[in-house]
Amino acid sequence: MLSELIVTNVGGIRDASLHFRGKFIAITGESGAGKSSLVRALELASGKRAQSSLIRAGVEEAEVQAVLEMDGPMPSLPEDLQPQEGFIVVKRIVSSGGRAKTYLQDRPVPLNTLNTALSNIIAIQSQFAQLELLDTGQQVELLDNSGGPGLRDIKTSLSQTVSLALEKERKLLEMTRRRREIETRHQEGESFLAKYSTLNLKPGCETEWETEMNRVSASLKRQKKIRSIYDRLTGGSAGEGLSSAIELLCGEIRQSLGDGSEPDGMIEKLLGSIQELEVSLKKQFSRESEQELNDAFDTLESRLGALRKLMRFAKVDNVEDLMDYAERTQSDLEWLRESRVALAELQDESSSLKKEVSCLALSLRESRRSAAVKLEEAVNGTLSNLAMEGLRFGISIAPLEKVRHGGADDISFFLTDGKHLKGPVSKIASGGELSRILLSLQIASSDDMLPDVLVFDEVEAGLGGRAAVLAGYALKELSLRCQVILITHEASIAALADQHFKVEREGDISRVLEVDLDQRVGEISRMLAGNPRDPEAIGLARSLLENQ
Repeated sequence: MLSELIVTNVGGIRDASLHFRGKFIAITGESGAGKSSLVRALELASGKRAQSSLIRAGVEEAEVQAVLEMDGPMPSLPEDLQPQEGFIVVKRIVSSGGRAKTYLQDRPVPLNTLNTALSNIIAIQSQFAQLELLDTGQQVELLDNSGGPGLRDIKTSLSQTVSLALEKERKLLEMTRRRREIETRHQEGESFLAKYSTLNLKPGCETEWETEMNRVSASLKRQKKIRSIYDRLTGGSAGEGLSSAIELLCGEIRQSLGDGSEPDGMIEKLLGSIQELEVSLKKQFSRESEQELNDAFDTLESRLGALRKLMRFAKVDNVEDLMDYAERTQSDLEWLRESRVALAELQDESSSLKKEVSCLALSLRESRRSAAVKLEEAVNGTLSNLAMEGLRFGISIAPLEKVRHGGADDISFFLTDGKHLKGPVSKIASGGELSRILLSLQIASSDDMLPDVLVFDEVEAGLGGRAAVLAGYALKELSLRCQVILITHEASIAALADQHFKVEREGDISRVLEVDLDQRVGEISRMLAGNPRDPEAIGLARSLLENQ
């Protein structure tokens, strides 16, 4: 419970020190006296984000310190921040420049640490908190929280299983999409790789092959040229080439000159030179077989042709990019083959998770229906004591087609008179009735769902007369289970408190005073009649305080 609250320069409060002893505490005062400044201070102590606008005018810094009495350790906190001697100390400092500091046990901590630690310790409900009942999501939370640990465990399991199922489905869709993409992109992948593997490519091989093909082509042209000259000289297979013609001509020269008249053996020399030339030419073009060169050229031309065809297929401009493409294709096709097993496993896992989700959703629905019956009974039992005998509170649970993290149920709160009137609370309930329903729901909550400190900021708004008195008794009953701090304008409720603080205004300064005995009678009288000295109001105030 909250045992101490020290407020400095928050709103109209320059300094205030409140020491709490009771379990049901009333805070009262005229409108505009500064009660809301105490609410802002309590919000800071509970871990709400600070705003520089709450700093009292004319000063640079505001500070709130709260001391909480704890029954045991706090699981969300590390060892050095655990309660000491049963107490935990919270301090918030807010500067006009917008900077804020947060301390636990006099140690600086991130605001999130404080917020997490006190999320289930201090809860603050404003006069508009009943409007939360109009939100369907809040209605689901209120029902589920009333269902106890069993329902909440099922809900947690369902949420976790839905997350797993969605993740498996995402992976399954991604794997299916990738397989389809690879199958489309590599429709002829296997054929491409088969052709690619026969080329034994390496970086720069295209240039090497072109250079080699040009060399072979040049050699082949030279061979053909030499063979052509040789054939013209010898006559080829016909044997009637230039050599034969020269030999016949030399024969005619000898006949014309007669025997022994050949000058210096010139004819013999000429014929011998021609024979030597034939032999020399024969050696030149027979050194490499023309057929071998043709075969080499055809091979190179075929390889280059195959290479360029593969490059066009892959839509690349060079061998290096083609090799990268082939490596990716090989990797993709290997993954495609290997993913068949993984795909089947994912399909089995996804199917199994969907079945589990369905079972958990049905189990959650049954738990909610059981919880709804109990919650309806508890709320209606309280409402009958809050001057709402003519209406009954109900909870509608309708199945949804799709299972979400929170289940597959459409949950809504409704009111009915048991005859002709029936509809959602948002359309039937007045503001006062919403306040009474919210209070009834809180009273119906299990102890483990109630915070240690529950702050109500004018929760009785919209109530009056007998309904207000009955709400006061309900709040008193609630204070037996948790500490209730109530900012109120209702005298009949304030009179039920076991500790009473009054906020009053003097100029621009708000003061917070604990009132007791005659001071409390005067404050209750003011709340009743607007005059703390009114004799009839004083008598009624004493009666209220004596009968609490």
